[in-house]
Amino acid sequence: MLRSLKSRLPQPSLQFQPRVWMGDFRRGIGTLLTWPEVILSGSMAGLDLVLLFISGFSLNVFSVLATAIMIGYCFIAYAFYAGKSNADSFADKEKQAMAMQTLMGLGVFVLFNAAADVMDYILTGSVVLPEWDSRLAAWDLAIGFHWLDWYHFVQSVPAFHETLRIVYDLVGGEIVLLLLALPLSGHFRKGRWLVLWYIVTALITIFVGLLMPAKGAFVFYHLPIENHTGYVPVMADLRNGTLHTINLLNSQGLVVFPSFHAALAVICAAGAWSWKYLRYPFLILNLLIILSAPSQGGHYGVDVLAGITIALTTIYFVRPQRSTAVNHG
Repeated sequence: MLRSLKSRLPQPSLQFQPRVWMGDFRRGIGTLLTWPEVILSGSMAGLDLVLLFISGFSLNVFSVLATAIMIGYCFIAYAFYAGKSNADSFADKEKQAMAMQTLMGLGVFVLFNAAADVMDYILTGSVVLPEWDSRLAAWDLAIGFHWLDWYHFVQSVPAFHETLRIVYDLVGGEIVLLLLALPLSGHFRKGRWLVLWYIVTALITIFVGLLMPAKGAFVFYHLPIENHTGYVPVMADLRNGTLHTINLLNSQGLVVFPSFHAALAVICAAGAWSWKYLRYPFLILNLLIILSAPSQGGHYGVDVLAGITIALTTIYFVRPQRSTAVNHG
């Protein structure tokens, strides 16, 4: 009775048809785990757990949860795109490649930064070596760079000082912008290179900085501590054993030599070189960032030269051909 009545009632003209995701999530996760940058960053995170256990350091719980959510979102979304099996047209495959490279790059960036920060803090507090400031200052003089003269010159030209102050803070946002914009503009391989360049230069600068710790030129020359040298009290607390909790959302870069700022400026300029009409504006911006490192970040001249050298060497040697691209990078 009810069935016959239902058949006589008018049927809705619009019916909801949910889109069914056609793919294999487990295959997407498997694909994610074939990328060396993912494996390296994950291995560093695993090593951090061991270091946390044996060192007595701890992590701020909220910062861990926030970081884990960001990483999880990127990697889970990557797995969905990588596991899709219904991208038949070239345009669909292009979009899939854009999404995969963007999500993997951002996920690795957040994971690696968190793992590197934890490792840097623990090793800085555990391996206390003599500071190298006097030798770095002497090396500056040996190559003809008078740090104090440069500092006072910058201070004497307010417009120049303000320009350097502004650009010094831009490099972090610039690397994130490039990690997003390169794959989304079709430069898949260059987007992956940028991630790898970042990882390699960061690892080299961290371990060299651990072996050659320094407080920086502001402290050495007894100048007022600038806002950009917040690492100085953090490093002091780590070295004297009074800092034991690491906040992943408020960590400080602890490396003076080599200058990671200078290294980042070089790899950002190299990454942006893919864009014909933007390469020179980005080149000028990053040259200014390099110039800002001594007066704004308290880096010695040799810090900057070492950072540039590390970045150029990394760019020359680290150029893997594999990418998420359909037929080009």
